[in-house]
Amino acid sequence: NLTYKEYFTMIANELGKMKPFIGIPNSMGAVISTFDVLRSFIMRDQRLISSEMLKLSNAKMLFDNTKITSALNYRFRPVAHTVKDTCVAYKESKRSKQSFASFQ
Repeated sequence: NLTYKEYFTMIANELGKMKPFIGIPNSMGAVISTFDVLRSFIMRDQRLISSEMLKLSNAKMLFDNTKITSALNYRFRPVAHTVKDTCVAYKESKRSKQSFASFQ
């Protein structure tokens, strides 16, 4: 149960990137979505931000895994471990692509 800000901060820390620092109030969501519709129309490109994405980004959702953990006697990994492993794999894949490109 993390906020998007907490989750993206975790990723930014692992990748050595800037942490999210700008919050978007709900009232700005419609404006941003409208500009994205216009941008996608003019550029003849996919939308980058849908109204559903904006709604989800501000939604508060809590999950409880008690039932499945007790029924299957299963323990989930902490999110921080998964984020770290994923970021390590991502950085390694970027290094591999750079090494491959230098041979061409």
